[in-house]
Amino acid sequence: MAKDWTVLVYLAADNDLAPFGLIDINEMEQVGSTDSVDVLVQFDGSKEHSPGDEGSCRYHIQKDNDMKKITSPVIEDMGEVDMGSKQTLTEFLQWGMTNYPSEKYFLIIWNHGNGWYQSLDESSIDFTAPKDVQDLMEAVEEIQGGAAGKEALKKVVASKRIQSLLTGGPSVRPFEPATREVEESPFGKTEKAVAIDEGGEGGATALSTTDIREAIENVKSLLGDKGKLELVGFDACLMAMIEVFHELRNCADFGLASMKTEPGDGWPYDKFLAALAEKPSMNGAELGSVVVDEYTAHYDFANQNQENPFWKANCTLATVDLSKIGALTEALHNLGAVLKTAELREMLWGVAINTQHCGEIARTEPTVLLQLTAHRDIVHFAQNVKAAVASSKANQMSQEMVSAMADKVIETHNESIVYFKKLLASPLLSIENTNGIAVSIPFLRLEQSYSDVEFGKGEWTQFIKFFKATPVEAQELINMMTGGKDGEETAEEDSPESKFGSLYDE
Repeated sequence: MAKDWTVLVYLAADNDLAPFGLIDINEMEQVGSTDSVDVLVQFDGSKEHSPGDEGSCRYHIQKDNDMKKITSPVIEDMGEVDMGSKQTLTEFLQWGMTNYPSEKYFLIIWNHGNGWYQSLDESSIDFTAPKDVQDLMEAVEEIQGGAAGKEALKKVVASKRIQSLLTGGPSVRPFEPATREVEESPFGKTEKAVAIDEGGEGGATALSTTDIREAIENVKSLLGDKGKLELVGFDACLMAMIEVFHELRNCADFGLASMKTEPGDGWPYDKFLAALAEKPSMNGAELGSVVVDEYTAHYDFANQNQENPFWKANCTLATVDLSKIGALTEALHNLGAVLKTAELREMLWGVAINTQHCGEIARTEPTVLLQLTAHRDIVHFAQNVKAAVASSKANQMSQEMVSAMADKVIETHNESIVYFKKLLASPLLSIENTNGIAVSIPFLRLEQSYSDVEFGKGEWTQFIKFFKATPVEAQELINMMTGGKDGEETAEEDSPESKFGSLYDE
């Protein structure tokens, strides 16, 4: 007899997140599978980061009270598999849905996440930021390493430069690329960018947004209506983007993801699984909202017990009605189409710069150009467009048209949001103007693979191409943001092509 829910956790931990993956499985075991809910995990551990737990296996999660040991039965020991393969995801879904049938299915993709990107190289961190900003970033990343990381952070944060950055003051130091040598990405050269698997002999692999869609569609074609997902969620960073949700709009009823980075500990599985076990009749919207509540409550509690504000976590998480995403996509494409006018282009620079982004450094820094800060909040962008066009030199007809289009974006965005929460605790990251879903607005580089995702085939892409900076404009933008020399004086000797190399794409 079919149960109410099957929760399918695709736990791709063959990377530096492996220890957190083991913790999360132990959290799941605090509740376990019940008469109404099956919890299944495909786990892939790391030889380097979880020795003794490397390799891949499938668990049927059972209840226990030991947070230090996984006691659930291994249903299948798979050896080493490539979790970055859409075939692996397809097989996991088919296995779970066939052997553990239910009325509703919840797929969770667990791992690092970078948003819509088709390649890790596309979303890789750029190190042309000033050295002290790099020091801050590295200190933050090392906090989990223990006392040394905490001491490094204290030292960096004590500087007047960083104090100014954290309090929102403008940068007065001219932009100068760091001279340190930067190692290549630890992931190596890969072709895709979500759910990273470092265990293969040929280098790291990962799932792309299109891979996830195709895997789910493969299962639906194999199982028919029995292969339908109620809810698809990402316990991963930066996945709440219109590009991702649009790709998956026909794959599930509801989506669940964060606009910004997530803490390494991720979701509190014991909390939301306990709520599901208590009320298995809930639908995807309700379950997604429970995850949002428990996630923010978990880190709110942790923040309250953390005295140093720089060690606290800011969080966002949204449950989205995927049936409403098509209307939001149409509204954004329409807005992009009307913004492609010469009289508005200069105005849009200020709009975009001041729109909430999901990167890791304050928006006054040049890293706004290159460090995942192309992820911009949709509602905040539309609000800024409305405010700017009202005071622009555009004629009244253009103002009214743009304003109406921006209103439609805000309306359709809000209609697609089932439930959204944000937790503001750390001064390191600003998330005040987050509203649930981001869209890509890159200043310098439009990735060629953007048109591979369905959203990238519309008018928004043409707007990005129209909006993207020329080399001289990019230099002027950096100078404006950093208090450097005038663009006319520096464009020739210090052009973006020489400064950014291949990161600048004509």
